[in-house]
Amino acid sequence: MKALITYGGTTERIDSVRTMSNISSGALGREIASQMQKIADVTVIDSGSTAEVYAKMKELVPQVDVVIHAMAVSDFTFKKNEVKVKSSSTEAFIEYMKNNIVKTPKILDKIKVWNPECLLVSFKLEVGVSHENLLISARNSMKGEFVLANDLVEIKKKKLHVGYLLSKHTAQQFNGKTEIAKGIVNECINWNNRKHISL
Repeated sequence: MKALITYGGTTERIDSVRTMSNISSGALGREIASQMQKIADVTVIDSGSTAEVYAKMKELVPQVDVVIHAMAVSDFTFKKNEVKVKSSSTEAFIEYMKNNIVKTPKILDKIKVWNPECLLVSFKLEVGVSHENLLISARNSMKGEFVLANDLVEIKKKKLHVGYLLSKHTAQQFNGKTEIAKGIVNECINWNNRKHISL
């Protein structure tokens, strides 16, 4: 079994000296990769701009059986970044941002296009929503077989990474990064076994 795992966050260049990123540490993704390496040939993508990650995934996704897409991909990037925006003028900086910011392509939407047969695990992070709304939001975002739902407020409150691994009809709660990772790996094993039985 071959698996592609993405984690961490993308970094977008605002200008020649500034970047935009997010708070994703990639710790959960690294734990998933560590557990997955016990049962699969694993390739990791853990850095780059959205455009760079898109290009790498377009190349690699057709070659693997499992895609675990935990990377926090930026929704925005910048058209023109080979300049240094002057920091002395707030108005000029705002104007530059308005004129150059653009939406990035949704990589998650492309994975099943690039490889319809792969097992896809995606991730949905919310902040301070009810448990019911977290599960609804996660299932609405689902593009493959599984999505891991988590809420930043719940994680900080419990001082523990709580995740809910959802399929279309099931929900499993896992507590802690190692338990989450093992839960995802077990589902990959089950999927791979069913796939070979049906051949």
